[in-house]
Amino acid sequence: MITLNNKLLRIPQNKSYKFPVKDLCHNFDTLAIPELHIHQLLILVHRFLHHKHLLPTAFANYFKINSAIHLHNTRVRENLHLDSVSTNYGKRTVRYKASKIWNKLPSSLKEFFSVKHFSSKLKEFLQVAEIDSIIECMIMVVFGCFLLYRFDLQFVIRFV
Repeated sequence: MITLNNKLLRIPQNKSYKFPVKDLCHNFDTLAIPELHIHQLLILVHRFLHHKHLLPTAFANYFKINSAIHLHNTRVRENLHLDSVSTNYGKRTVRYKASKIWNKLPSSLKEFFSVKHFSSKLKEFLQVAEIDSIIECMIMVVFGCFLLYRFDLQFVIRFV
């Protein structure tokens, strides 16, 4: 599916198969399929935290915030609680992946209340960030890549 999508992006732009997919997507102002997956997971979490009324009732208690689990005043009290998983199947669940990625997001992105505004800022962040997989997304944020400034419609990422 990803290969087909990349071909569909290359044909109208008349680019060779060696042309970077990031640039193909940027020309059409879209995201590659792995980034679209991350984007949709994070919109689900954002709606859960800020607009529960927009979600079906099946998602009413889908995610848990650490402060609801325990009363300790920790640095991660506002993060989503990660349930213990022991299999690769458990690590591929929506609940686990979405929570893990949300916890690694820069706090500047988490603060947007409007779904539309959050979605557009997240899309800009994912277009600029070098993300080839969900694992690399988490590694990138752990090592201190943070979205800092916006100059002339471009985001600058600085390694802290």
